[in-house]
Amino acid sequence: MNLMLPAFLLRRALPALTAALLSLVVTAAPALAHAQIVQTVPFDTQRIEPGDEPEAVTLTFNEAIDAPPGGIRVFDADGARVDLDGTVAAADDPAVVGRAVEPLDEGSYIVTWRVVSADGHPLRGAYVFTVGDGAAVSDAVVADVFGGGGGAVGPTSVVVAGLSYASVLLVAGALLALAFGGAREDERVRLLVHRAAMAGVALSLLTVPLQAMAVSGDGLAAAVSGAQLGSVLASSVGMGALLRAAALGAVLVLRGRQQQAAGVVALLSFLVDGHTRTVDPAWLLFSADAIHLVAGAVWFGGLSVLLLNLRAQKLADDPVGGASLVAAWSKLATVAVIVVSLAGSALTFVLVRTPTALFSTDYGVLLQVKLVLAAIVIGLGAYNHFKLVPAVERAVVRVPAGASESGTASPDAPEAPVVVRTEAGWLRLRSTVRAEVVLLVAIMLVTGWLSSQRPASEAVGIGGLFDGTQALTDTVDLQLLIDPNLAGRNSIHIYLLDETGRPYSDVEGLDLQLSLPAQDIGPIERTPVVTGPGHWTLEGGELALPGTWEITVNVRIDRFTQTPLTYTAVVGAG
Repeated sequence: MNLMLPAFLLRRALPALTAALLSLVVTAAPALAHAQIVQTVPFDTQRIEPGDEPEAVTLTFNEAIDAPPGGIRVFDADGARVDLDGTVAAADDPAVVGRAVEPLDEGSYIVTWRVVSADGHPLRGAYVFTVGDGAAVSDAVVADVFGGGGGAVGPTSVVVAGLSYASVLLVAGALLALAFGGAREDERVRLLVHRAAMAGVALSLLTVPLQAMAVSGDGLAAAVSGAQLGSVLASSVGMGALLRAAALGAVLVLRGRQQQAAGVVALLSFLVDGHTRTVDPAWLLFSADAIHLVAGAVWFGGLSVLLLNLRAQKLADDPVGGASLVAAWSKLATVAVIVVSLAGSALTFVLVRTPTALFSTDYGVLLQVKLVLAAIVIGLGAYNHFKLVPAVERAVVRVPAGASESGTASPDAPEAPVVVRTEAGWLRLRSTVRAEVVLLVAIMLVTGWLSSQRPASEAVGIGGLFDGTQALTDTVDLQLLIDPNLAGRNSIHIYLLDETGRPYSDVEGLDLQLSLPAQDIGPIERTPVVTGPGHWTLEGGELALPGTWEITVNVRIDRFTQTPLTYTAVVGAG
């Protein structure tokens, strides 16, 4: 009785949830991908004459970004805040954000910034400027004011994302498998769906404070801050999480086709944020991602229900029924695997584009891990279908009434109940199905990790600027930028950045080697010019041909130590 009112309301709300999903997906604004900062005022290391102190600091990015409350902060050399009010976005340009500051005395000041790019990933950095003859700020103070909100937030977010994928795919997939006839519903299955939906609601809601902590840098304080939580809820990450939680809540109280529809809405809520918002062609990515989600859900959810069904058949001592269930599931699984493979191929084309990116990017390596796990699951499924199911069926005989298992009886005698000759087939069948489910959970966790990575095609510069970062030392990163990354004249920028994102200049120098192995070109050796603190630039036509270039940056740490870092960039046709 208590569920009648919520169920009535959710039945009415289900069309609204579906409309909200379509609206968020269709109206997603195009974006470049991970945002890049292109200008700051004041600029890093700038020394400003007394009397010309800025009234505000401003930052300009290459695309529209979301800046949370307190996303821009200004500190003096002692680590005390000197900013006023909150982070302000420019009314006419959402790529520009700023913050007013108090009247500044002579001294050094630290600006820290945290924003969110269009794909929902947090970005951060810091820089320093000086008014008058103030002493340089210490690295310890910069690291102290910059270093908040780290710790376990990143790894925790990856785990939560993976478990959220698993719970939603389990709910939606189980409901769809039951609808398509690939599994049987009983009390155990209903309890599994109910518990997975409850876990999914909790995980979806947990996404919001975790994102607030990651974006703000305020640690646990952000998880209870109304302003920070509100900022996340207004973003694509927050809207997707709320939509997912609401749809899973509907699954808990609805039944039949409405319950299945709610499960699908929860599943497709993953399209609201992430790489589907930032990679072209958007129509192909949205379509392939949606199909991939649905088919993957049927595969995972159906297998999970099948495992419960097999346990029920084992308790009923009905191996023939269990083998029949596996045979029926295999037909649905075959369709799901084919669809997952086709949709996955389309996603790989969009997000990877070239075999080189599979081996030279974190996204590509993780994708290979996911593909290997999926291949193992497919192999286990084929083993079940072609080997174990026939083995279980062969292990069963029907004995005529009045005869022993090896005796004889009248041809007209009715058959007695099934007699099972061996348990080996049963045990192996259930074990392999259980292994498939465990491996699919591992795939969900890898998928959660993948969602936090830059698409491989973007990481190697296909379709836009090349922007790659590698660790030079434990505390210094080397960032390589190629603009416009088209055959012909390019600007190659090399930045050395410390752990706070500030320029690092304490090296003897560096040089470049550029090669195009497919055309047997190179290595072309060049020495870029210093164009700023921790910044070197090479302007020229060395990248004259399109193709996969290998660019090695040899950094001379000191007179006796040289560290090479190699980047793979796909240069487009000019």
